[in-house]
Amino acid sequence: VLFRSGTVGDTTLHVSGMPVFHPGENAVLFVESSGTFSTVVGLTQGKFDVNQGSVENAVKDLQFLDGKPSRAVRMPLEQFKNQIRSILGVQR
Repeated sequence: VLFRSGTVGDTTLHVSGMPVFHPGENAVLFVESSGTFSTVVGLTQGKFDVNQGSVENAVKDLQFLDGKPSRAVRMPLEQFKNQIRSILGVQR
């Protein structure tokens, strides 16, 4: 997966809306092909941090054109995976 943000030496490029990654963190990512590379779907909305058996996406600072507020998703990891399987029609 290629990201349009990152750090090389002392220089950091952060693209507004792109998720931020930290060494050693665990996350569930939704990615899509975009030409010759893949990127996170929906920018920050497509990254779900995994902490203590739960997932949560960090969307509190996102602003949408329709003016509606962003809503973070937070739930147990197993429930999250089961919902994804259900949507995809995958049996466990």
